[in-house]
This record gives sequence, C-alpha cells and structure tokens, in this order.
Amino acid sequence: MLCFQIQLIRNAQPTQPSANMPGQSVEQQTFVVPIIYNTNGNVTNMMCDQKSQLAMSQPAVAVSNLLKRFHDFNKLSDQCSIFPAVRELLMNLAI
Repeated sequence: MLCFQIQLIRNAQPTQPSANMPGQSVEQQTFVVPIIYNTNGNVTNMMCDQKSQLAMSQPAVAVSNLLKRFHDFNKLSDQCSIFPAVRELLMNLAI
C-alpha cells in the first residue's frame, strides 16, 4: 500500500468592493485529499476510516464518490491507476 496526500486549492472569483471593505479580495479554498493506493488490486481511493465517514464534509464526499466511480468504470490491468485517478479527480471534481 502507498499513502500520499494531494492539496487542492481553488481560487474563487474576486468579491465586489463594498463601503465597508474597499478593494477586491480573492478567497481561496484549500482541501487536502488523503489518498491510498492498493498495489495488489491496483485501486486508488480516498483514505478514511469508518468513524470519519459519518462526519465527512461535502468536498470529501465528492472526492470519495468520484474516485469510487472511477474505479468502477475504469479497470486498468496493465497500468498503475494513480495517475489516471488523480487526473480524473482534477478534471471532473466540482465543489
């Protein structure tokens, strides 16, 4: 097994200036994705335990579902699934 983390940063659109807060500010959203790769089954999933599954945030649920769906529809036998799974995550994750 191989465990690693990916930090995703989303730059939101600049906010409109108001009387209280002149100028524009950009809000960044950061999310760290713990990923586990099972070398025996060539499966890349989000790492979480049973307790944390109940309290997962909306982005965590989206990441977990996307990786599960990727594994269900993309059976890679001759290629390591880490890069295709991360690419799928970066291309199709909508939070």
